[in-house]
Amino acid sequence: MPVTGVTNPFAQNEAVTARDAIDSLASKAAAGAELFASGFYQLTVSVSASFPIFVAPFALQVKQASIVLWGNADIAVDDVNYWRFAVRRTTSVTVVSEIASKSTQLTGGQAIAQKTDWNFDAVTFSPTFSLIAKGDTVDLAMFKTGAPANLVSTFITVRYEPL
Repeated sequence: MPVTGVTNPFAQNEAVTARDAIDSLASKAAAGAELFASGFYQLTVSVSASFPIFVAPFALQVKQASIVLWGNADIAVDDVNYWRFAVRRTTSVTVVSEIASKSTQLTGGQAIAQKTDWNFDAVTFSPTFSLIAKGDTVDLAMFKTGAPANLVSTFITVRYEPL
């Protein structure tokens, strides 16, 4: 049941629910700052899969991503056996769109050294799909081609900026 009569300090004494006031404070406090969300998945991935990173607490734009494989040996580049990683947006109507992707494919990809930052710095982020509405989710999808080494204990950090 919503609490009524809470004053929103940003809306000139407009009465709003407690949740609206908290959301407004969080959004204002975050404005102009770059924030991040991280997820650690201590499991072995042997087939194409995905897992959630976070649900957007307010409208934001994804700016960067970085992955560390904690339990793996290095994953070499290969045109036959490789992984493709995609940071994705899922909207409230279950539309899935890729924000950015990177692979270990020899042609255009990069090897992954264990316990080392494997970032998306040189990757183009979609100017449209990187815009995330409040309540949408951001996930990491891993697509397997051929027979690359399994992924073990994946850690991901996504940086974003409030809108």
